[in-house]
Amino acid sequence: MVKNLGPLKNGIVRRPLPKGLIARAHAVEAASRAFDEKLQLLFEKYDVKEDDFKHLAICLAMDFIPGFKPTKVAGQKKGKPRKWTPELEQLLIAEFEKRKDKCAVNGQSWVFDQICKLSAFKIMTAHGLRARMHILKKS
Repeated sequence: MVKNLGPLKNGIVRRPLPKGLIARAHAVEAASRAFDEKLQLLFEKYDVKEDDFKHLAICLAMDFIPGFKPTKVAGQKKGKPRKWTPELEQLLIAEFEKRKDKCAVNGQSWVFDQICKLSAFKIMTAHGLRARMHILKKS
């Protein structure tokens, strides 16, 4: 289950359609706006460009459908790399800086979980990335 849903956890209130053609059209338009607002929140939560429905669907499937969850690659161990290269360290810093503004909303753990999903950091743990970032900030 996905954590830190914020405003996404609140449901959309369904109201019965009023009588009358104009009133009914306004009610349908209001319901459509409510769904559009929730959809916009989903795009923001998953850091997906607006109208990129394929990418959004994949993100949702990875969170909720077991067959879409990434599995361990044969022979690949999780954990820190044998050697941190300057390029890898710079990439970690850049990815963190890109997502830093979302720390206030989703928390730092969420940010490192998102960075772990990137191909360059797929074999690492969020905890390991956080620890490395702490070392990099000290130096």
